[in-house]
Amino acid sequence: MLISVINCTARKEPRFDWLADSLVHAMEFCPLPVELIVVDKLLWDVRAEPPFQSSARRSQLDDAVKGRFSYRHTLPKPTAWQGLHRKTKGDFYALCNARNTGISFARGQHIVLIDDCTVVDDLWLQCHARAAMRRICLAGSFRSYNHATV
Repeated sequence: MLISVINCTARKEPRFDWLADSLVHAMEFCPLPVELIVVDKLLWDVRAEPPFQSSARRSQLDDAVKGRFSYRHTLPKPTAWQGLHRKTKGDFYALCNARNTGISFARGQHIVLIDDCTVVDDLWLQCHARAAMRRICLAGSFRSYNHATV
């Protein structure tokens, strides 16, 4: 059984390094294989300040992962609310579209949704693995910090 972790972002600095480092550590306690899917609005956001280039943004995630686990980095599927195919004058919030994109790319039988700028706990993935093996849904909470050392 494979666990697909989906991270959606439109943030200029989503802290891919925090996520990757903490995910690698959590994988040490997880009996199941894991894949990461990052759905990134800024892969095509040429209007952002400064404009993001797809190759530079892809390198940012690649440098954080360092080949330590399987991942995919993709832009959100087309929507009328934001992006290159939008029908509106400006981009609107479309997190559900990004999540649906991640789910469509997921190969795992168990899917976990996380936010950007996330550091996962040591046993976070193990808890999801146990839920996956029992075929139950698992939801969790989060704690926000203003200062941390990662």
